[in-house]
Amino acid sequence: MNRDLSQWYTPPALARRVVRWAELADGERVLEPSAGRGALAREIMRAARVDLTCIDRDAANVEHLREHGFHALCGDFLEYLHLPQHDVAVMNPPYEHGSEGTHVAHALSVASRVVAILRLQSLASMQRWESLWRHARLARMAICVRRPAFHADGGGTFEVVVVEVRRHSGQLPMAIDTHASHVRVEWWLDDWRAAT
Repeated sequence: MNRDLSQWYTPPALARRVVRWAELADGERVLEPSAGRGALAREIMRAARVDLTCIDRDAANVEHLREHGFHALCGDFLEYLHLPQHDVAVMNPPYEHGSEGTHVAHALSVASRVVAILRLQSLASMQRWESLWRHARLARMAICVRRPAFHADGGGTFEVVVVEVRRHSGQLPMAIDTHASHVRVEWWLDDWRAAT
């Protein structure tokens, strides 16, 4: 795990729960734009017969993904400007310097809905409003009551939510009418450290 690359690998139990929650359908085109070592990708392929594309900027991770049979591209997801359209992106984006908002917004440019693992603080701040929330419709949110561990040496270091965000009519709206949106909120009580 390389902190310089903002690598926070998804715990297997959380990956399973997120992908099940994403409700993928056979035949969908799915994007995993920050694939890491493939925790989400493995669960995606178990959940449905989909056309999956993985992207990661760490060449060692991309090699690992390819060795395990995944179609994986190497590079910074934000630099992929001409990706084909996908039905859904499932992701655990980089968090450093508030970059998760930019990554989710970019995923919305190539997928009509995005399921993402985010820090709870991703829901607040003017920077995140400008980079993501003014352009996206929050459809569902699951709050992880227990902190998942994104590294092998113990508990999590931040509060985690899983969100489903959507775009409208193939374009990102310029504003959200917060009174008109009905966001379904769930509380996940799972113990992410349980045997996987």
